Amino acid sequence: MNKLLIGLLCLVLSACSSIPMKVWYDETDTLIQNHNYKKALYQLENTQPVDKKKIKDVHKKANKFAQKELKHIQAILTKKQWSKAENLLEALLAKVPSSQAILKVQEQLNQQRHHEQLDQTIKVQVARANLLLAKQSNFEFQSRDKGNSFWNYTNNQLKTDIIHTADELLSLSKQSLNIEHLDNAQLALNYAKKLNKNLIIDDLKKTIKAKLLKRSLKIIKQKQSLYMSQLKKAINDENFEQIIHLTSTLSNPKFKGRDLNLLIEKANLIRHKNAQEMNLSADQAYRLGHIKEAIQLWQQAQTLHPQLPGISDKISRAQKVSNKLDNLRQSQGQ
Repeated sequence: MNKLLIGLLCLVLSACSSIPMKVWYDETDTLIQNHNYKKALYQLENTQPVDKKKIKDVHKKANKFAQKELKHIQAILTKKQWSKAENLLEALLAKVPSSQAILKVQEQLNQQRHHEQLDQTIKVQVARANLLLAKQSNFEFQSRDKGNSFWNYTNNQLKTDIIHTADELLSLSKQSLNIEHLDNAQLALNYAKKLNKNLIIDDLKKTIKAKLLKRSLKIIKQKQSLYMSQLKKAINDENFEQIIHLTSTLSNPKFKGRDLNLLIEKANLIRHKNAQEMNLSADQAYRLGHIKEAIQLWQQAQTLHPQLPGISDKISRAQKVSNKLDNLRQSQGQ
């Protein structure tokens, strides 16, 4: 009997050994076609002999697929569709091995979701604070009008709610400060102080104010850099309309610096030079009797350089002459 069992076992093993290995690889290829790279890699890494070349190829395909999917997820994040982005990330991690790029997007999702959640919580608490302040105002009226014990009980409940909400807003202000949401940090702090004037917030208030000032200065610096680049281009292109506009903008006292002063000086010199050239052209046109052309040139020169000496008198005189000539033509035409 034992010999019979051993014989049957040998036959089974022989039959199994004759099955071609291609069945396994076909299954792996199917996984790859379905973008299930994670499972495909697991099977390849646990199949003897190990096909290192194919494993490397699958890793490349997985990375390429992950990059495409992450780009799509990034677009979803810009729309603040947190749940959809989370589901797509989970689906991606089921198909490809984890990577720094995926972890980075996961962190971005968690951070942005938390930030919006914090912002929304502040909105809710600010609305609650306004309601409590309105109730407090109404209580003061009712207590003056009615003066009964019910309003005293209500006042105790109201005071508890006000103190609790003030503490919540103070905590939210600190959280917003930690993530550099300075406007919300200041908003929450202001309402916390409105609700509870006994709160000690001097240090927090100074920190927020300092950071707001720093942010403001950074924005001013960025704007100045941008406007200066645009002015340099306008000077090179001799775009006088832009030169006038940008020079006026950069003359604001909030914009400062030696490089800025030198650039404005250069722009003004070009304006002055071109204004003088137009002035001379206008003088020549006037002498030749082209009065309207001369007026137009003098006006352009005045726009470029309002302080150009004598320009206003020339325009005034030329306009009088032009008016007399127009009247003369009209009378002759009659």
